[in-house]
Amino acid sequence: WADSCRAAGFQSMPSLPTGVLPLPYGSVDAYLGSLGKSTRKDLRRKLRAPGPRVEWRRNIDDVLPEVMRLYESTLTRAELQFERLPASYFTGVLERLEQRAVCALYWVGEHLVAFNLILVDEHRLVDKFFGHDAEFTRDYNLYFRSWLTNVDYCIQHNIALYECGQAGYASKLRLGCEFEGNSLFFRHRNRLVNGLLRLVKMFLRPDRSDPAMAAAISETR
Repeated sequence: WADSCRAAGFQSMPSLPTGVLPLPYGSVDAYLGSLGKSTRKDLRRKLRAPGPRVEWRRNIDDVLPEVMRLYESTLTRAELQFERLPASYFTGVLERLEQRAVCALYWVGEHLVAFNLILVDEHRLVDKFFGHDAEFTRDYNLYFRSWLTNVDYCIQHNIALYECGQAGYASKLRLGCEFEGNSLFFRHRNRLVNGLLRLVKMFLRPDRSDPAMAAAISETR
């Protein structure tokens, strides 16, 4: 891709990196043992608290309105702005990818409090989107519960890599993640503007200016 884009006259600049978690562990407990003492203690405390019921689905038609409610709520609170996806995206991914996609539903009683759309093959689990109800997030530790659920899924299915997206870098560092670089490629039709952007890109780099990435870097100093 890089060679093809450059051959077509596109410029490149570093984008936000993707968090990835290698999982050479035989159990969730072994994974927890690889983390720092305070993080390990905190996660084990969270696991001891009552948690939501997890249901794995490859069809969510009957709960789609609730899934979209959680999606819209999470999108509104997000620090980073992504494209707005229609309901047909979620059902279409599950239908067309078949065994390569699954959705984890998190229930408290009869109330759907979170969902996690996941792409998966024999090598990698990709956390595509996690939507959750803010009113239940803290009491049930929904983010960390979903994280450990995905780690357990990878271990149980012998999947070596958990790919967890472009946000929350400081937390992901504590959870043992590494970061894979990404690049943006662009070209403006106006040659003068394109030349100006060649200079601007040296100063306006997402990998340097994003507050979450800056927080993550400070964690390593």
